Amino acid sequence: MPERTRCPDTSALASIQAERSNLHQLIIAVATFAISIGIINQCLGKTYHVAPSGDDANAGLTGSPCKTIQHVASLMQPGDTCIIHGGTYRETVRPRVSGTQELPIKFVAAAGEKVVITGTELAGGEWVKHQGDVIKTKIPFNTVHQVLASGQLMLQARWPNANVENLLGIERGEAGPGTDYDGIVIPERPSGDLRGATILLWPGRAWDNTSRSVAQIAGDKLIFDRDLRPPKKDTLHGFDPFKPEEHDHFILYGSLALLDSPGEWFFDKAAKTLYWKRLPGIDPEKLEIRVRTHGFQLRGLSHISVQGIELTGCGFDMRDARHCVIRGCSTRYSDYPMPLDIYRNPDLTNIVTGRENRLERCTFAYTALSGITINGIDNELTDCRIHTCNYLGAHKASVDAANSQGLKIKYCTIRGSGRELIHFKKATRLQIMHCDLSDANRLSNDTGALKCWGTDGAGSVIAYNWVHDNQGSNTVGIYLDNYSSNFSVHHNVIWNNSGAGIRLNSPSNNNQIFNNTLLSNGKSFAVFTYAGKIPDQSGTKIFNNLYSDETQFVTGKLAPEVRGNLLVNSDGLLPPSSSNMKIDRISENRQDGVTTQADGENGTAVGAYQSGKRFWKPGPRNP
Repeated sequence: MPERTRCPDTSALASIQAERSNLHQLIIAVATFAISIGIINQCLGKTYHVAPSGDDANAGLTGSPCKTIQHVASLMQPGDTCIIHGGTYRETVRPRVSGTQELPIKFVAAAGEKVVITGTELAGGEWVKHQGDVIKTKIPFNTVHQVLASGQLMLQARWPNANVENLLGIERGEAGPGTDYDGIVIPERPSGDLRGATILLWPGRAWDNTSRSVAQIAGDKLIFDRDLRPPKKDTLHGFDPFKPEEHDHFILYGSLALLDSPGEWFFDKAAKTLYWKRLPGIDPEKLEIRVRTHGFQLRGLSHISVQGIELTGCGFDMRDARHCVIRGCSTRYSDYPMPLDIYRNPDLTNIVTGRENRLERCTFAYTALSGITINGIDNELTDCRIHTCNYLGAHKASVDAANSQGLKIKYCTIRGSGRELIHFKKATRLQIMHCDLSDANRLSNDTGALKCWGTDGAGSVIAYNWVHDNQGSNTVGIYLDNYSSNFSVHHNVIWNNSGAGIRLNSPSNNNQIFNNTLLSNGKSFAVFTYAGKIPDQSGTKIFNNLYSDETQFVTGKLAPEVRGNLLVNSDGLLPPSSSNMKIDRISENRQDGVTTQADGENGTAVGAYQSGKRFWKPGPRNP
């Protein structure tokens, strides 16, 4: 008979299974606990300390800090923090890895301590007398773009001389008769050999400037190294707006023959010799040469935070960065004079592209070109102060927002620029809101505090701003130049602009301009159409604006829809004030035929302020 199969002892089997289950649960519990502890430690991250008195061989603890920020940056992992103690750091910082949304990498100035990252190194060398108060030294650098002394800018040897304390109020020479495409005539030019010097020239209509080197000298004429004739004919204007001519403004710089004012410098590249005219109170041993472009390089990185750090003679590189935050930082002298050409000028430092980066409570100041270039997608500039930018007067703006998508510029004060304050050509979904904007176009001609050309704003909004006291040559407050459409411009107070308050150059289609207050401008509204083109402002609506000066619109079938605007005398209305009862009375004005506001709110209030609503004031929310 076949052997019968024995049944197992079910009670013993159940016991074994229970023991295995308990062991399995214990293993899971231990593993889970270990993972949890690891996550907690990871979330807390490591905290490193850096101080000028430290040593990179140290562990980076409070009592044993490292010496350089970059050493720590090369060690940091997501969730780590670098506390930087007071002092000056001569380095460029580039983190090795990105952070994450949950675990950002942070660089933070120690509370109450001044942290400076500089792009300079001390000039060094032995200073000897050249002649008079001019001294010189040999230096180990091949080029010198910028010289500082104790963090203050020194100017290149130049003519006419300038005051470094008033970079936008520079003196400029005026070209004499005989100036043309091949050179500039200077009847009373500075003495000495000017060959090799740079001419920075605002030719013709002075819409932009350009630089040329002096190739040779023919009497009173400095001959350019390159002819200034345009490569192709201007088909929009029918003439060359940049033809050099008598009375053009210019500056000469970069020649030993021009070294005559205290604090000026000149670098002889061939001899590697730096010349400097003594400035009382400044020790030549404190002279610093710019050798680095950026203080922080976050290019291509994500989830990095930098807080409370001052950058001098360098800036931020945030090209292709994502989700990075710069908070409470500042930059001074972040760029320097470079060769310029008509509508082709370089971007230098403080560049933000990528997406969803945020700069808040920062200051950008004293730049040769733009204070900050910011485009990319859905970036944000908020509660910032930006001033004294583009002291070269080039075709740049304090904030260059060209080609941006979804950029938000909010609660900022932007003051003082050689040309525009905000330039936004080809920007889409842009928001410029609650900003205080003044003193644009100090060195150029015919532009705006805010300006674009050829731009479909795709729903861009400019609202609740003060745009005022822009008294440069023919300066518009808000300038939507030819071929610009689909902007909403409302509840702005625009006053004391030498050009128009708002200019809508033709074609200007589907723009909504409503509830603005425009007082004491060259004109309240203006329009220009290129020769041979049909004037066209069709689809544009201009409603419920308060204004005090001449208005100019396209007429006929392609005219804008203009309704409900109110002409007033501006006396006593400026500057805007919460106690200004006249604004209250005007805002209560009811006129027959005035329809619902263009922003969709009920009522017929005129201008930027409405009676019974809280008085608003633009600019940073935090002092």
